[in-house]
Amino acid sequence: GDLVLAVVGAFGLWSCRNVFLSLVFDTLRDMHSQITISCLRMLLVWRIVVTILAAPFLGMSLAFTPAHMIWHYCLAFLYLAASVAVSVALTFAWGAVTVESRFVQLEFDLEDAALRSRMGDFQTGQVEPLICGRLPWTPLIFFWI
Repeated sequence: GDLVLAVVGAFGLWSCRNVFLSLVFDTLRDMHSQITISCLRMLLVWRIVVTILAAPFLGMSLAFTPAHMIWHYCLAFLYLAASVAVSVALTFAWGAVTVESRFVQLEFDLEDAALRSRMGDFQTGQVEPLICGRLPWTPLIFFWI
């Protein structure tokens, strides 16, 4: 779980500002912010769950550790402290990614709105689709048959 979600979280961080995939795939363009935030959110939730579930297991292992093995106690508390620190750092990163990816999504939405307003000159009152923005489908299909 750690490796898979680490890759997913790294993809979320990478795609926060890198918009290459969203430019290639138009379906991803509409959900860029949601995908980025969800990737990092999954990693954050996973790390919090691991931190919470590690405490009882470490407590049980330390309960049966001999008293002269002090380094077991040190490693257990070091692991818990590192897990909490990683969770806090991911929380701050998630907040920054949320803001940044929403700005990128806003840029995408504004570009789409500008493109639609420029394409307003090519719209007709008809409902049928146009070939190359000019020729209606119906006469071409009629002559084809």
